Amino acid sequence: MFEGIDDEIAAIGAQDPRAPLAYQKPGLPFKKLDSPYYRMALRRVARAAQPRSYLEIGVKEGGSLSVVLEASRELDRLVLCDFFTVNEKKRAHQDSAATVLAERGFTGKTTWLDGSSTVTVPTLTEMFDLIGVDGSHRRSICATDLRNAFPLLKPGGHMVVDDLSLFEDNRLSEVFDAFAAEYADTCAVVYKNTAAWPGVGVLRREA
Repeated sequence: MFEGIDDEIAAIGAQDPRAPLAYQKPGLPFKKLDSPYYRMALRRVARAAQPRSYLEIGVKEGGSLSVVLEASRELDRLVLCDFFTVNEKKRAHQDSAATVLAERGFTGKTTWLDGSSTVTVPTLTEMFDLIGVDGSHRRSICATDLRNAFPLLKPGGHMVVDDLSLFEDNRLSEVFDAFAAEYADTCAVVYKNTAAWPGVGVLRREA
């Protein structure tokens, strides 16, 4: 699933000195602080596993959502979690994500969870094949997101976590490692890269 991904990441970094800080959309300028590596990991997992259900914590304009939609032929259920109505900027983000759904021709069920993931995710009971975590960068909230989301992951499903090395103290990498160690009986780290800023990790639920 992840064969050659480190070489692919290195190639992106070699293309342009700004690349580690940016994600280049076709025909558009580099967009700062929008790393491709989280999306690369999501794409790899989605193409290999073909999830039917996807939970995303941290949607923003729908960039990573677009990647999952493009790679998943059987996807029919989405749950999207973010602050969608707290201000005009966030409302615009939701509009952009909705446009992504329309452009990708998604006709399945979409649920928008508006508010803090620490409050909204625990209300869920359905299980998911794939979960993307790109929410708060605070240690405590990231740890809570992992604890709340993992029980919703189906056995054999994957959870992709962004920004592990975003900060110099590697705070989210430490949270990721601590979670993986605590849940070692039920999950496995199938990919982790903190050398390529801002880092990404992937967990698979084993049981």
